[in-house]
Amino acid sequence: MHSRLFRLSLLLFISHTIAVVLNRTIDDGYGDPVTGKMPIYFPPSKPESPWNNQTCGGCAIQPNLNMTHRRTYTAATYHPFLQNMSITLDFTGIAVWVFFINANNAGIAVTTMTLANFTLDDQPPHLFQHVPDMTRTDNDFDAVAYQQDGLTNTPHRLLISTTGDSDAYVNFDFAIYS
Repeated sequence: MHSRLFRLSLLLFISHTIAVVLNRTIDDGYGDPVTGKMPIYFPPSKPESPWNNQTCGGCAIQPNLNMTHRRTYTAATYHPFLQNMSITLDFTGIAVWVFFINANNAGIAVTTMTLANFTLDDQPPHLFQHVPDMTRTDNDFDAVAYQQDGLTNTPHRLLISTTGDSDAYVNFDFAIYS
């Protein structure tokens, strides 16, 4: 009897402690294929919106599509007259990683400095800054701009925003959450 009770207790313990952690991707243009949620870009539409994607023919920075996730990216150059530009990502999970494409030397008078605040669930923001390497003309792909783990497995909102008095380039490629 004691042996059966032990085995049953062990089986119940094991069945409640086995968990599978899945990674899911939120693409800049295709969103989350599991939930259908899309990134929300602000300002949302032209002519006010600074956001462009890989189809922008007149953009000074043209990342190699073969190096991007799903051959897409969404980028913008922030100027102070905009007052605010942002990306909102909604997900349910215990961890999140956000990947940018960082620019380096793209030519004279081309903004390549990246500045973005990451605010998770209305907590204090975390600043990400990429200072371009002016000796290089290539881009940095799969650059981790933000990561956070140890979250509760509940819905979360991540706001990626740029404000202030300085021009800044932001290029969002994708995010992964667990």
